[in-house]
Amino acid sequence: AEIAMLRNTSDGATILAQGLDLQPGDEILTNRNEFGANAYPWLALRKRGVDVRFVDAPRERMTPDVLARALTARTRAVAVSWVSFDAGYRHDLAALAEVTHRAGALFFVDAIQGLGAFPFDVNAMGVDACFAGGAKWLMALQAVSFLYVRASVMERIALILPGWRSVS
Repeated sequence: AEIAMLRNTSDGATILAQGLDLQPGDEILTNRNEFGANAYPWLALRKRGVDVRFVDAPRERMTPDVLARALTARTRAVAVSWVSFDAGYRHDLAALAEVTHRAGALFFVDAIQGLGAFPFDVNAMGVDACFAGGAKWLMALQAVSFLYVRASVMERIALILPGWRSVS
């Protein structure tokens, strides 16, 4: 009930970005060195007046202290890759989720670079939504991906791609 099958990693980020009820002036935080799959869906929100701000990674890793300094009262979500594609840095998701939630924001994770190589538990890590393609460590074909959204968060994400299987 919390997992949807999709075509690629960007589909998951796009569903979250477009499905959130974001208003002009709201803010999304991410890393400057995010792979395009977890950058362009958020950057597209700028057309709606949403401020997409970057932590200057990899120069400054997104640690809990760095994230706490970057969060503002306008931050609605933090979107981070679990493992950065360019440097292989593995973020401490549980610690980042704790800081994000304390600020009242949602915590979203692109897990493609580590899923299947390292243990991953969305509940233990406090992840509100996670998306990933399967063509890396999961050894799936291209065009196989998923989006996980915590049940308690689903009502905050509008259905932007309805179809015959999306009704009860």
